[in-house]
Amino acid sequence: METCNVDGRMEIGDLNQMEESKFMMTFANVVEKCPEAAAFLLTHRPYMNANEVFSSLERFFYSLSTEDKTKILNLYPDLTAADKDMTKDSLHEHIKSGLTKINEHTRSSFEELNTLYREKFGFPFIMCVTGNDPEKILSSLQKRLRNDVESELNADLHEVKKISRIRLSNLIAV
Repeated sequence: METCNVDGRMEIGDLNQMEESKFMMTFANVVEKCPEAAAFLLTHRPYMNANEVFSSLERFFYSLSTEDKTKILNLYPDLTAADKDMTKDSLHEHIKSGLTKINEHTRSSFEELNTLYREKFGFPFIMCVTGNDPEKILSSLQKRLRNDVESELNADLHEVKKISRIRLSNLIAV
């Protein structure tokens, strides 16, 4: 039986002993809609501590080709998208940042800039919205539109790593 610490996150020993299908279900969305990341974490057990899990996730990203990185980026929703396929993790993050309560003018600005971004780079603008508000996110989107494709691939991937680390931290005791 799984044990949780005081704030409900699982202990590292429980992660190491978790049955494969439950592990895959629990960690399948650490990287948005990417069970391959969960499978990578699964195959690298056992872990001594949470930092080893984070390092393993970093190795997963490092192992990807540019094409695979781009595929992962395209799994993420546009910010402010009313996407019925948005995961509960993404929806929760959007709600906490205030993105679901923006006015119509701001939503329109996001939609226009998201479209320009996707057309220019071939993947969505990604930003770890935790700890950010809509104005800061919109400002970052405007600034990042000036970058080249390689810079944005790296910037988006950096943001995906931040999101993934937060999601992992919400699941396991650090």
